Amino acid sequence: MSIRRYNSINTYLKDKFGARVFKVSLSGGLYCPNRDGTKEVHGCIYCNPNSNITLATNETSISGQLTSGIEYMKRRHRASKFISYFQHYSNTYGGVQSLEKMYDDAISHPDVVGLAISTRPDCLSDETLRLLEK
Repeated sequence: MSIRRYNSINTYLKDKFGARVFKVSLSGGLYCPNRDGTKEVHGCIYCNPNSNITLATNETSISGQLTSGIEYMKRRHRASKFISYFQHYSNTYGGVQSLEKMYDDAISHPDVVGLAISTRPDCLSDETLRLLEK
């Protein structure tokens, strides 16, 4: 028997919430300064916007995407706990009020236990950091 010398995130979340936790990919409709011409137009070498497409491609609202994604994961994996995951582009690249609404919608479902937000460090203003801290 092998003993792990680390505590994986999957193990930690399963111990904390009593079930395996699955990510539900969401699209906030935000973009990136390395794609919109503010800094660049070609994007970063590590960014592949096609790498993880949301399950609810016809949904535009965060709550609609979340509901569709959760329903799918429950059917497919018998999942019961979820992390709302904003992966595409820079998901702090917007006004703080609209970001707050987007994040609140993403954590409003009772089975959501966390929020993951991909972004760039140059898209984190002090105001946005205060929002994330909240």
